[in-house]
Amino acid sequence: MTGGRSGARQSEQWRAVLRGRVNLMFLVFVLSLLAVAARAVRLQVYEHHELSRLARKQYQRDVRIAARRGSILDRSGLPMANSVEVPSVFANPQKVLDAKAAAVRLAPLLDVKAGPLARRLASDKLFVWLGRQVTPKVAEAVKGLKIDGIGIEKEPRRFYPNRGIAGHIIGFAGVDGQGLEGIERTLDRELSGTPQIAGALRDARGNSVLAGTLDPQGSAAGADVSLTIDLQLQHLAEEALLRAVNTHKATAATAVVLDVATAQILAMAVVPSFNPNRRGAAAASRRRNRALTDVFEPGSTLKPLVMAAALDARVIGDNERLFCERGEFSVAGHKIRDSKPWGDLDLGTIIQKSSNICMVKIGRRMGRERLHGALKALDFGSRAGLPFPGEAAGLVRPWRRWSEVGLATISFGHGISISATQLAAAYRVLAAGGMYRRPQLVLDVRHPDGRVVTRAPALPRRVYSAKVTSSVTAMLERAVGVGGTGWRAAVDGF
Repeated sequence: MTGGRSGARQSEQWRAVLRGRVNLMFLVFVLSLLAVAARAVRLQVYEHHELSRLARKQYQRDVRIAARRGSILDRSGLPMANSVEVPSVFANPQKVLDAKAAAVRLAPLLDVKAGPLARRLASDKLFVWLGRQVTPKVAEAVKGLKIDGIGIEKEPRRFYPNRGIAGHIIGFAGVDGQGLEGIERTLDRELSGTPQIAGALRDARGNSVLAGTLDPQGSAAGADVSLTIDLQLQHLAEEALLRAVNTHKATAATAVVLDVATAQILAMAVVPSFNPNRRGAAAASRRRNRALTDVFEPGSTLKPLVMAAALDARVIGDNERLFCERGEFSVAGHKIRDSKPWGDLDLGTIIQKSSNICMVKIGRRMGRERLHGALKALDFGSRAGLPFPGEAAGLVRPWRRWSEVGLATISFGHGISISATQLAAAYRVLAAGGMYRRPQLVLDVRHPDGRVVTRAPALPRRVYSAKVTSSVTAMLERAVGVGGTGWRAAVDGF
């Protein structure tokens, strides 16, 4: 009996040991499954994007190629800048069997040195440009060589159909489609669209191929930008300026034409001009839009504006006459002179004869603070906010810093600086019944998906009364009439 009970206990103990081992193995198995599951979750959920990126890096390389750039149009829809498809030469160095031999054959066609070209062809990259925007003749010659790994791809090139007309406004874009100057630069985001992606892949044998197409539907194209410019007026203005520069042997000239009703810029001409298609041949000084970037003392062109401000402030009367001191007037020890020794003059004759001395007296009646406010009301000393790089604000110093002599000289147009566009906008106020609007250069932006973003004009604000502008306009007519200082500017019928 004792032996039987002992055997039973041993058997029970052995079964307990087996159950323990089985449970332990099951626990290890479950824990292993949980570890694998946790690892799978980590890889699939938390590290998915990074692992996918690493995997793509092994078999794919994305090449960014500029999208077709949007067009720049005048107010009537005439093209001022557009993009045309031109051939470019690329290489897949992984497929080029003999880089040096290929470079020797390609270099004369691409007009480059064989050594640097061979190094590009021997790189470990999957895609390199060899020649950007080549001529069709060069592209055909490259194709004729039939070199493995060398191909031709179409890409957009910027073209300016009107050559130098409005070149200073349009500016230009670089070989990669990036705007570098003018409207091309300031509206680059709208014009450039979405860059296109060409994927370079490895096939099952490890060979590299260029995959994908370059947006054949054009959905990645940039938006079209319509300007307020009238190309015909722009052309006429540039021709007139060129004749004037040649006649008077001037260094440069500028003309700005504004629509009286809307303040839209119809023409902004600058001479000397440049051709954006051949921008490399033009010095930086020729590419500068002087109508916006250059400032000057307005001189006697400011006198009608000061006269209008004084009439509007009622510091002088419509029928008042002022004594012009017979041509010489002392202000704080400084002599102010007129071109001739005028005596008593009415307001219209003061503008007609362009009397500095009488304008000093009017400026004194205005006073520093009020005259400063009248200049700032015309946005002198402030940028107009036009979409153009380098627009100058000009200079109108705070009125507290004006000396007695400063007040006197500012009254006849010295001691401040403005741009030609600012001056044109100010004179438009006289033609628009006293209402000021900021000049406008962009009409709208039309996106490929049909969206049209219209650039609303700035709200007008009153600067002078309509009665005042009518009086000053009559004075300006006298200034270009018989006996006026601006008689050379008279136009028959106007």
